[in-house]
Amino acid sequence: MIFLFSYQLSPKDIHVIFTPFRIYYRFTRWLYGDQYNPFETKLKHGHHPVLIFLKRYQSIIRTFYHILQFVSYCFQRILIVDVCF
Repeated sequence: MIFLFSYQLSPKDIHVIFTPFRIYYRFTRWLYGDQYNPFETKLKHGHHPVLIFLKRYQSIIRTFYHILQFVSYCFQRILIVDVCF
């Protein structure tokens, strides 16, 4: 829920963004066995490396997300105009 509020994203968007992480997780578990933990860290205190990455590059991630939204909107309009006329 924290990501939903701080990044102003819907649950669907969060699901799409984290799809590569889930694919990586499932692939490595399939490849190395069920006991393998691909995201394991030796940290006892502090933040997980994925969270640190997201916080460090949050402005780039937000900008890229909004650009994708705009480009997607433009392509949808182009396709609608192209199909209708």
